[in-house]
Amino acid sequence: MGGNVLRKRIRDFLYATCSFDAACIRTVDPNNLLTTGAYTDETVEAIHQQLFENEYLEEDIHSHQELVSGFLPVQLLHDKPSRRLDEILLPAGFRDEMRIAFVINQTCYGFASLFRENLFFTNAEVQKVTKHVKSIAQLMRSHMEKTPQLSVDESIKPMLILSEKLDILFQNSEGEQWLQELCMEEAIATDRLPRSIRAVAYQMLSEQTTHHRTIMKTQAGQIYAMEGSLLTGSDEANVLMVMRIPIPEEARFSHLVTCYRLTSKESQVLKHVWKGHSTKEIAQYLSISPYTVQDHLKSIFSKTNTNSRSKLMHLLRS
Repeated sequence: MGGNVLRKRIRDFLYATCSFDAACIRTVDPNNLLTTGAYTDETVEAIHQQLFENEYLEEDIHSHQELVSGFLPVQLLHDKPSRRLDEILLPAGFRDEMRIAFVINQTCYGFASLFRENLFFTNAEVQKVTKHVKSIAQLMRSHMEKTPQLSVDESIKPMLILSEKLDILFQNSEGEQWLQELCMEEAIATDRLPRSIRAVAYQMLSEQTTHHRTIMKTQAGQIYAMEGSLLTGSDEANVLMVMRIPIPEEARFSHLVTCYRLTSKESQVLKHVWKGHSTKEIAQYLSISPYTVQDHLKSIFSKTNTNSRSKLMHLLRS
């Protein structure tokens, strides 16, 4: 099942739970909350650029980070002052927004925004949707785990150069093909910039950080890194370079730890396995018994659906 098929199914399920006039369903890299793909209704697509700017470049209520770290993962927009509501949604004909973070154990796998044109969402509807947050998060997590996890091997890196307003200044032929693939995955026109690229760009612009990396997945299930760099042109305007590169080993390790829900101690054991250390050496490094190391390894094998160190290493390095 492709990513956008999953996102559309989630949209349809949410509509059956709580009706709305338009929606945007996004999957994210759980390590940094940046978009890996989105399904957006056409009426929202017209204001998507403004919504991105509001989320990343402005301070407003119910931000994604607030939803993930807060007590309630579902919030309504109409009951508090918000520039997003007053200056973006109302002029576009939307009266209310329900924002949802799909979280399990403080790890987020995606977001949804549901929009209504005439009626406000109710607290009863919030409660109905909240009951399904964990099950939808589990569905998103399961989809991420079931991919082959093979790394993309690039001899020539697809590359884009963007202006501060996200106009394309340059793209190589591989970058053009990559854009087309992303647009097809998100079911948007090829003259629009995919949400995943917008998210990386706006994150760098908002934080003025020089580098950001997001773990992405192709339709075939191969994983790769979308790497963004913030540059400064001769006129001091921000210029952004976005590339698709093979996933670095350290980033792959972090991604697998999140995907397979490894505990902190299991992650430590796995890191030593990755370095080729024996059970006895791992026990010495972590100040635990070899039997405890074996217990952690059994749990790791179970979670990653492997049954030996060699298969585990193949999973880590493939």
